[in-house]
Amino acid sequence: MAGLSGTEVAATLPGWATTLVEPGSADAVRLPGQWRAVLEDDDPARRRDAARTLWNPDLLALLPRFADALTTRVVDVRTCLVDDLPALVYVASADDGSHVSWIGFDPRSSPAAPPLWDSAPAPLRRFVRDVHAGFTSYTGESFGVVRPVDMATLADLADEPDGIPGWEEGADISSTRLLRFTRDSGALHYCASPDLPPGQIALVYEGDVEGVDAGPELDRLLMSRFLYPA
Repeated sequence: MAGLSGTEVAATLPGWATTLVEPGSADAVRLPGQWRAVLEDDDPARRRDAARTLWNPDLLALLPRFADALTTRVVDVRTCLVDDLPALVYVASADDGSHVSWIGFDPRSSPAAPPLWDSAPAPLRRFVRDVHAGFTSYTGESFGVVRPVDMATLADLADEPDGIPGWEEGADISSTRLLRFTRDSGALHYCASPDLPPGQIALVYEGDVEGVDAGPELDRLLMSRFLYPA
């Protein structure tokens, strides 16, 4: 098939065991039926377009720059097993000319999300439920949205399930009520919380919490991946 080879796709996912799934292979039956057009087409542009049609329109509307990048910067989308989990791997051109990728996991692959996920913006919840149960860089936790099974409160991430000492006294939102669902390349955490207005998420950096509109911040985060191919 034309487009990126399995070796080229795997090179964008260091640390993951990545196997390309070809039409007619024994692993093809493990893929969701809605991925058939991506699996079977031999043209990378058509595979990319088929993958983009899976995305819920209300999420694309929140992410206008990344919605455009799904067409203008993604060079191929391949059906794969990533650590033996069915996934679509989106490979795009980074700003430095190298390849950068996201892993879009099978929507059937994760159990129910933790309760605080109900406070995340509705378009993002629909995406995780219906399109990809996790859409991340090779780190598994950045530049997208983590698999529901990997979502955790900041308190739990700090191994302080009753609240991070020193946090609870000064913060507007408890560490037990901030569910991290992604991060950037460093220490900026993106969280859902029932203590924020609908449509907002929390940006948390070194204990500082700021409520922001979800769409512009998530669009910025996804686009910033093109700056950090490593």
